[in-house]
Amino acid sequence: MIGIAGGSTLITATIGDTIKATCMVTVRDVAVEPEVNEITSHSAILTFPKLAGASYYLIHLYERNGAARTPVVALKVNPDGTVAIVLRSTTNTINLSLSELKAETSYEADIDVVRETNGKVEIISTLKSAFKTTKESPTAADDPTASPKRVYYSDGLLTVEGLEGYTITVYSLSGNAQSVFKSVQEIERKKLSLPDGVYVVTATNDSSRHVFKIPVR
Repeated sequence: MIGIAGGSTLITATIGDTIKATCMVTVRDVAVEPEVNEITSHSAILTFPKLAGASYYLIHLYERNGAARTPVVALKVNPDGTVAIVLRSTTNTINLSLSELKAETSYEADIDVVRETNGKVEIISTLKSAFKTTKESPTAADDPTASPKRVYYSDGLLTVEGLEGYTITVYSLSGNAQSVFKSVQEIERKKLSLPDGVYVVTATNDSSRHVFKIPVR
Protein backbone atom coordinates (compact mmCIF):
# COMPACT_ATOMS: atom_id res chain seq x y z
CA MET A 1 0.00 0.00 0.00
CA ILE A 2 1.06 3.58 -0.63
CA GLY A 3 -0.29 6.37 1.58
CA ILE A 4 -1.44 9.36 -0.46
CA ALA A 5 -2.89 11.59 2.29
CA GLY A 6 -2.93 11.87 6.07
CA GLY A 7 -5.67 9.97 7.91
CA SER A 8 -6.71 6.59 9.26
CA THR A 9 -8.72 3.75 7.77
CA LEU A 10 -9.73 0.21 8.68
CA ILE A 11 -8.56 -2.46 6.23
CA THR A 12 -10.40 -5.79 6.19
CA ALA A 13 -9.19 -8.97 4.51
CA THR A 14 -11.46 -11.99 4.12
CA ILE A 15 -11.12 -15.54 2.81
CA GLY A 16 -14.45 -17.09 2.03
CA ASP A 17 -17.04 -16.73 4.78
CA THR A 18 -14.99 -17.96 7.73
CA ILE A 19 -11.60 -16.21 7.88
CA LYS A 20 -11.50 -12.48 8.45
CA ALA A 21 -8.80 -10.08 9.67
CA THR A 22 -8.85 -6.32 10.21
CA CYS A 23 -6.12 -3.73 10.71
CA MET A 24 -6.28 0.01 11.43
CA VAL A 25 -3.74 1.92 9.29
CA THR A 26 -2.76 5.53 9.95
CA VAL A 27 -0.95 7.69 7.39
CA ARG A 28 0.89 10.64 8.90
CA ASP A 29 1.10 13.80 6.81
CA VAL A 30 4.49 15.47 7.39
CA ALA A 31 2.96 18.78 6.32
CA VAL A 32 0.84 18.80 9.49
CA GLU A 33 3.38 17.56 12.03
CA PRO A 34 3.03 19.25 15.44
CA GLU A 35 5.77 21.51 16.79
CA VAL A 36 7.10 21.96 20.32
CA ASN A 37 8.72 25.27 21.17
CA GLU A 38 9.50 27.65 24.05
CA ILE A 39 10.80 24.66 26.00
CA THR A 40 11.94 25.36 29.57
CA SER A 41 12.75 23.12 32.54
CA HIS A 42 9.08 22.81 33.53
CA SER A 43 6.98 23.78 30.51
CA ALA A 44 6.62 23.65 26.74
CA ILE A 45 4.15 24.81 24.09
CA LEU A 46 2.70 22.18 21.76
CA THR A 47 1.39 23.56 18.46
CA PHE A 48 -0.64 21.43 16.09
CA PRO A 49 -2.83 22.16 13.07
CA LYS A 50 -6.59 22.17 12.99
CA LEU A 51 -7.76 19.51 10.58
CA ALA A 52 -10.96 19.59 8.57
CA GLY A 53 -13.60 17.21 9.87
CA ALA A 54 -12.25 17.07 13.43
CA SER A 55 -14.89 17.06 16.17
CA TYR A 56 -12.23 17.27 18.88
CA TYR A 57 -8.66 16.30 19.70
CA LEU A 58 -7.41 13.91 22.37
CA ILE A 59 -3.91 14.67 23.63
CA HIS A 60 -2.06 12.01 25.60
CA LEU A 61 1.22 13.16 27.14
CA TYR A 62 3.74 10.52 28.22
CA GLU A 63 7.02 10.63 30.09
CA ARG A 64 9.64 8.64 28.21
CA ASN A 65 12.22 6.65 30.19
CA GLY A 66 14.16 4.32 27.91
CA ALA A 67 11.63 2.06 26.20
CA ALA A 68 8.92 2.74 28.81
CA ARG A 69 6.21 5.39 28.51
CA THR A 70 4.43 6.62 31.64
CA PRO A 71 1.12 8.53 31.16
CA VAL A 72 1.26 12.10 32.49
CA VAL A 73 -2.00 13.73 31.42
CA ALA A 74 -4.86 13.28 28.93
CA LEU A 75 -6.68 16.30 27.54
CA LYS A 76 -9.69 16.83 25.31
CA VAL A 77 -9.42 19.91 23.09
CA ASN A 78 -12.29 21.29 21.02
CA PRO A 79 -11.70 22.59 17.46
CA ASP A 80 -11.86 26.18 18.75
CA GLY A 81 -9.07 25.44 21.23
CA THR A 82 -11.26 25.60 24.33
CA VAL A 83 -9.62 23.71 27.18
CA ALA A 84 -8.46 24.95 30.57
CA ILE A 85 -4.75 25.19 29.72
CA VAL A 86 -4.79 26.29 26.09
CA LEU A 87 -2.44 29.23 25.68
CA ARG A 88 -3.92 30.62 22.49
CA SER A 89 -5.68 29.53 19.30
CA THR A 90 -5.48 30.88 15.75
CA THR A 91 -7.54 30.07 12.69
CA ASN A 92 -5.07 27.40 11.57
CA THR A 93 -3.39 26.01 14.67
CA ILE A 94 -3.98 25.22 18.31
CA ASN A 95 -1.28 26.15 20.83
CA LEU A 96 -1.40 24.12 24.01
CA SER A 97 0.61 25.09 27.08
CA LEU A 98 2.07 22.07 28.89
CA SER A 99 3.16 23.07 32.37
CA GLU A 100 4.33 21.47 35.63
CA LEU A 101 6.69 19.16 33.72
CA LYS A 102 9.86 17.61 35.13
CA ALA A 103 13.23 19.15 34.29
CA GLU A 104 15.60 17.22 32.00
CA THR A 105 12.87 14.74 31.07
CA SER A 106 11.88 13.30 27.71
CA TYR A 107 8.20 13.52 26.76
CA GLU A 108 6.06 12.28 23.90
CA ALA A 109 2.65 13.58 22.87
CA ASP A 110 0.10 11.60 20.86
CA ILE A 111 -2.69 13.69 19.34
CA ASP A 112 -5.71 11.76 18.11
CA VAL A 113 -7.87 13.73 15.67
CA VAL A 114 -11.40 12.49 16.38
CA ARG A 115 -14.51 12.78 14.21
CA GLU A 116 -17.86 12.09 15.84
CA THR A 117 -20.92 11.62 13.63
CA ASN A 118 -24.31 10.43 14.86
CA GLY A 119 -22.74 8.94 17.96
CA LYS A 120 -20.02 7.14 15.98
CA VAL A 121 -16.47 8.02 17.06
CA GLU A 122 -13.65 7.65 14.52
CA ILE A 123 -9.96 8.57 14.75
CA ILE A 124 -9.17 10.16 11.39
CA SER A 125 -5.51 10.95 12.05
CA THR A 126 -2.85 10.72 14.75
CA LEU A 127 -0.11 13.34 15.18
CA LYS A 128 2.98 12.61 17.24
CA SER A 129 5.66 14.80 18.80
CA ALA A 130 8.60 14.36 21.15
CA PHE A 131 10.70 16.80 23.17
CA LYS A 132 12.94 17.06 26.24
CA THR A 133 12.74 19.71 28.94
CA THR A 134 15.83 21.68 29.87
CA LYS A 135 17.86 21.78 33.07
CA GLU A 136 16.73 24.07 35.85
CA SER A 137 18.69 27.31 35.84
CA PRO A 138 18.70 30.40 38.08
CA THR A 139 16.22 33.10 37.08
CA ALA A 140 17.12 36.70 36.47
CA ALA A 141 15.65 37.50 39.90
CA ASP A 142 18.10 35.04 41.48
CA ASP A 143 21.02 36.58 39.60
CA PRO A 144 20.62 40.36 39.23
CA THR A 145 23.78 40.53 37.08
CA ALA A 146 22.45 38.10 34.45
CA SER A 147 22.06 39.55 30.96
CA PRO A 148 18.86 38.88 28.96
CA LYS A 149 19.28 35.85 26.69
CA ARG A 150 18.18 36.47 23.11
CA VAL A 151 18.77 35.00 19.66
CA TYR A 152 17.64 36.62 16.42
CA TYR A 153 18.53 36.67 12.71
CA SER A 154 18.64 39.63 10.34
CA ASP A 155 20.45 40.50 7.10
CA GLY A 156 22.52 37.30 7.06
CA LEU A 157 23.68 37.69 10.67
CA LEU A 158 22.73 35.49 13.61
CA THR A 159 22.95 37.55 16.83
CA VAL A 160 23.31 35.84 20.19
CA GLU A 161 23.02 37.91 23.38
CA GLY A 162 23.68 36.96 26.99
CA LEU A 163 24.95 33.46 26.15
CA GLU A 164 28.70 33.85 26.58
CA GLY A 165 30.38 30.46 27.01
CA TYR A 166 27.44 28.52 25.50
CA THR A 167 27.68 26.20 22.50
CA ILE A 168 25.17 27.41 19.91
CA THR A 169 23.59 24.97 17.45
CA VAL A 170 21.17 26.03 14.69
CA TYR A 171 18.75 23.32 13.49
CA SER A 172 16.25 23.26 10.66
CA LEU A 173 12.81 21.90 11.54
CA SER A 174 13.83 18.64 9.88
CA GLY A 175 16.52 18.26 12.56
CA ASN A 176 19.59 19.01 10.40
CA ALA A 177 22.29 21.11 12.09
CA GLN A 178 22.99 24.22 10.00
CA SER A 179 25.74 25.67 12.19
CA VAL A 180 27.57 24.95 15.46
CA PHE A 181 29.78 27.48 17.26
CA LYS A 182 30.69 28.72 20.72
CA SER A 183 29.66 32.17 21.87
CA VAL A 184 32.71 33.85 23.43
CA GLN A 185 31.31 37.29 24.19
CA GLU A 186 28.15 38.85 25.61
CA ILE A 187 26.93 39.86 22.14
CA GLU A 188 28.05 37.39 19.48
CA ARG A 189 27.32 37.86 15.79
CA LYS A 190 27.90 35.14 13.22
CA LYS A 191 27.55 35.48 9.47
CA LEU A 192 25.16 32.73 8.41
CA SER A 193 23.22 32.15 5.22
CA LEU A 194 19.84 30.56 6.02
CA PRO A 195 17.01 29.94 3.54
CA ASP A 196 13.58 31.27 4.49
CA GLY A 197 11.86 29.17 7.12
CA VAL A 198 11.78 28.52 10.85
CA TYR A 199 14.82 27.33 12.81
CA VAL A 200 15.46 26.03 16.31
CA VAL A 201 18.52 27.33 18.13
CA THR A 202 19.87 25.54 21.20
CA ALA A 203 22.37 27.07 23.63
CA THR A 204 24.08 24.64 26.00
CA ASN A 205 26.83 24.68 28.59
CA ASP A 206 27.80 22.36 31.44
CA SER A 207 24.83 23.32 33.64
CA SER A 208 21.95 24.62 31.51
CA ARG A 209 20.24 24.53 28.14
CA HIS A 210 18.09 27.13 26.37
CA VAL A 211 15.98 26.68 23.25
CA PHE A 212 14.91 29.46 20.88
CA LYS A 213 12.73 29.43 17.77
CA ILE A 214 13.59 32.01 15.10
CA PRO A 215 11.85 32.87 11.82
CA VAL A 216 13.92 33.70 8.72
CA ARG A 217 12.23 35.69 5.97
